[in-house]
Amino acid sequence: MRKAPHIVIVGGGLVGSAVAWHLCHLLTTSAAITVIEPRTTLGAGLAYSSRDPAHRLNVPITRMSLLPDDPTHFQRWYATHHLIEHDPEAALADGRIFARRSDFGYYMQAQLAPLLATGQLSHRCTRAMGIAPRGTGYRLELEGGEALNADLVVLAMTHTPPTAPGRLAEILRDHPRFIADPWRPDALKTIRADDRVLLLGTGLTMADTLASLTRQGHRGSVTALSRRGRLPASQTTIEGDGWGDFSTAPATTALTLVERTRTAILDAQSHGRPWQHVFDALREQAPRVWGSLPLKEKRRFLRHLRPWWDSGRFRIAPQTQSITDQRREASTLDVLAARIVDASIDDEVIRLHISPRHCDQLIVREFDALVLNTGPGHERLFVDSPLLASLHRQGLGHPDECQLGIAVDNDSCVLDQTGHAQPRLRVAGPLARGRVGELMGVPQVTLHAQTVAMSIAQMINEKASQTSHLR
Repeated sequence: MRKAPHIVIVGGGLVGSAVAWHLCHLLTTSAAITVIEPRTTLGAGLAYSSRDPAHRLNVPITRMSLLPDDPTHFQRWYATHHLIEHDPEAALADGRIFARRSDFGYYMQAQLAPLLATGQLSHRCTRAMGIAPRGTGYRLELEGGEALNADLVVLAMTHTPPTAPGRLAEILRDHPRFIADPWRPDALKTIRADDRVLLLGTGLTMADTLASLTRQGHRGSVTALSRRGRLPASQTTIEGDGWGDFSTAPATTALTLVERTRTAILDAQSHGRPWQHVFDALREQAPRVWGSLPLKEKRRFLRHLRPWWDSGRFRIAPQTQSITDQRREASTLDVLAARIVDASIDDEVIRLHISPRHCDQLIVREFDALVLNTGPGHERLFVDSPLLASLHRQGLGHPDECQLGIAVDNDSCVLDQTGHAQPRLRVAGPLARGRVGELMGVPQVTLHAQTVAMSIAQMINEKASQTSHLR
């Protein structure tokens, strides 16, 4: 009798749960599917497990769905469960709804619940700490000393948390109001109402942190600092699809891509369409656009253009934007383009020597609290993740050439250190960004998860069919 294959998915946030859901619906033969996730529930992950009502989806619910072929799936679930009655602030005057992130997490849990109840899917509430080849599959070492054998492994983890630059983490390590992980439950509770707060980073995480601080009654001064001081762009009120064709004869240099983007924005504006629609088109066509850039040009894009792409691509919910605007109008939020040169502590006062952008003169600022809001620690991925460090030691994988994640081929198979693809070791989600180019928004993430699941299901279904023909 043929033994059912065992598929292990490492990571039970949106990506890993989406892969699991699609596999359960695509496999035509029996298989055991296990998700390894240290959180007690599947589906929410870091992004959607926050219970802070100030944390909202950054796009309307019409653009959020587990199912790429059914973009209003979440919208219908949201309406069926009457969630707007419990969160009237989610609805805007123009009819758009920006739901709480926790509501999308509940939606994901609801989609997985029947699969867990029937045993089609199992959840191991632990962490994967190591990996090694075992026959044609792999052996995963789990936290606490247990092990799990798998015929196929899908790596669906998130990036590692950011780390403070230079000696800052060491200097502030024992400070009661140095918040290295703002997503930790009650992380901001140590910050007092009148504290002078530095938010290191000016992206979406900064905006969420500011919203949380404001909700808990903070009224002191806040400084948001990053190298370029760019805040997330606002959402457009004009509905519409992406504008511009970037995949036909795609650009082969970063400069050409910039020029084509500017041209598309001018063209869009002449037709009454906002620049945001051009960025939406770029996001949708990213695999073709990114794949056409030579490595040198990809690195040039990341070095010079990424801050502008990130601030335009990752746009802020209007409710969160309103809080940011109010704080700036009240002069309790200052945005600074600068870098930290040195730091010291004097009786819990954090004294920073700061070098402003385009200025040779250092300035000194004092703060009572510092919250780390910078982006994922791409460069430390294979250092801070025990599983990926093990992957690297075993020669099973390595960083991609742009240092965005794991090196994979076009089918998201992990490339070993000799460059050979491993069909039984896959990556789903953001850690495949180096190959795909854009894997952060829900539409792109869920589509990638579905694509990976379809490839795996096809391989397993064909193998089962061949085996049955031989009997």
